[in-house]
Amino acid sequence: MPWISTLLLRHRSQLVTAGLCAMSGLLWVILWVGALKADSGSLLLKLLQVEWQVQDWALRNGPQAPRAQELVYLGIDNPNYSYQYSEEEAAASKPLAAMSRDFPWSRLVWAELIDKLAAAGVRAIVIDILFSSASEQDAVFAAAIHRHAGLVVLGANINLSNVNEAHTFHTMLTPSPSLSGGAGGVG
Repeated sequence: MPWISTLLLRHRSQLVTAGLCAMSGLLWVILWVGALKADSGSLLLKLLQVEWQVQDWALRNGPQAPRAQELVYLGIDNPNYSYQYSEEEAAASKPLAAMSRDFPWSRLVWAELIDKLAAAGVRAIVIDILFSSASEQDAVFAAAIHRHAGLVVLGANINLSNVNEAHTFHTMLTPSPSLSGGAGGVG
């Protein structure tokens, strides 16, 4: 077994580096999970929010991949967008005022988004969010979906639960009926 000690001595620096990487990675995971479970005033959550902002900055300012002209993806990646527009802009626009509050946004935001995207000439709008519960703004949101009938696809969710080895029970959560009536699809 002298070859094992020779191998360990020869690769000691790589083993130390691998050990440090593993320990720091484990520490990062523990802190990240702790931040997700923390309350809104927690230092860990604030660090996580800083991480999100750094990631956003890096993606906006880093090397750009070629863009497909026929597809635009709009992502929700920050719980509060109020730092991106002024108070005057928010006061002049109900959707911006609604976005200044934490997610989930008011259905007014989604109605305005559908109208603006349709006016821009998009061929489809896919919203991968489940609107299963009723809201005070459903009438405005449903009207926007109906104005652009067939253009909007709303999100749904399939829950799987094993009844036993032979059978799996599927439950499909769908948008509220007032919304899905004019949608081009639910999926």
